[in-house]
Amino acid sequence: MMKNKPRVCIIRQFYFPQEVHLRRDVKALMNAGFSVDIICARESKEKFHEVWMGINVYRIPLTHKRGKPLRYIYEYFSFFVLCSIVLSVLHLKKRYRIIEVDTMPDFLVFSTIVPRVLGARIILYQFENMPILFAEKYDLRKNSPIIITLKAIERLAVAYADKVILTHHRSEQYFLNKSTLVPNVPDEEMFLRNIGECKNTGKNTSAFLIVTHSTFTQTYGIQNIIKAIPLLKEKYPFLRCEIIGTGEYYEELVELSRNLGTDSLIRFKGYIPFEELASHLLKADVGVVSILSDYLLPNKLFEYICLGIPVICSDARVIKLFFGRDEILFYKRDDYNTLASAIEWVINNYAQALVMAKMLKRRYQNEFCWQKMKYKYLNIYWELIK
Repeated sequence: MMKNKPRVCIIRQFYFPQEVHLRRDVKALMNAGFSVDIICARESKEKFHEVWMGINVYRIPLTHKRGKPLRYIYEYFSFFVLCSIVLSVLHLKKRYRIIEVDTMPDFLVFSTIVPRVLGARIILYQFENMPILFAEKYDLRKNSPIIITLKAIERLAVAYADKVILTHHRSEQYFLNKSTLVPNVPDEEMFLRNIGECKNTGKNTSAFLIVTHSTFTQTYGIQNIIKAIPLLKEKYPFLRCEIIGTGEYYEELVELSRNLGTDSLIRFKGYIPFEELASHLLKADVGVVSILSDYLLPNKLFEYICLGIPVICSDARVIKLFFGRDEILFYKRDDYNTLASAIEWVINNYAQALVMAKMLKRRYQNEFCWQKMKYKYLNIYWELIK
């Protein structure tokens, strides 16, 4: 433990303490002897400043709202300007040694210009591939002016930062010699803490239960799970599905389920606190990761693996770089017919699916668990304060 705690600040254009990975990282930093502040977005009725578990949280008065690209641009630039002001004022008072900026957007890293000039070191934590996600979300060609601009911003952001953290592999040359791969895995101590305390823990033996959980956006492909269920309901009347989470795509998903006549088979569970999530997931026979992007490695995948739940996953390029067909049952991305076939295979070959899950869990514990990943994360901080 360091005698004089180095001050660090983490910036994220989302909400805290709702953001689980932020809680995980802050906990690791504080246990390692750092003093941590957070600058984040503010939901309605939240305070601009509060102390949460010993952490100073400063909230920018900007709430995310669903909308067209211009709405996202407004939110990004408004947060950038306000964050730049708040961070500069705080730095003049506190003199942060390190500032970590979690994307999106990539250009948010330039809000640190005043602290950087005054000696602070900068970490860019890239959770998303912003150019690719925008191209996929708005059906833009990779050579369109917007995507070329976003790619240039990403390159500049990487060059500007002292260190870069990636959650999955990136092939671009400008990441070489500057980046560290830290997959977004759960903090097992937090995630597994309350297993067995939640009511009705345990599998429902009268049904085969599919589960998925995420923020409700089109990119996460939950609509394909809903479309796959009707293809199986007559042959497997005991099939059930639970969808956990909230988000901007909620109404569309509920309407889709209603129109397909799956109301009795699919249950929307709403938001479940992270500390209670594992107990709910353990009731499932299989977890489905229906991601539509080739360039996302969602943390829910690691949560299923951590729990030893068999996994069905879309054949996203990044995910297949980490895991093989002998570990996860892949189906063709954005094809709910092949998803239905994968579900049927698991139903009919469940003993084999459990063996795959057990072997994958063992690999996760040896290679990916947070007890190993957190030292890769902390080493970046320790290198920067030498």
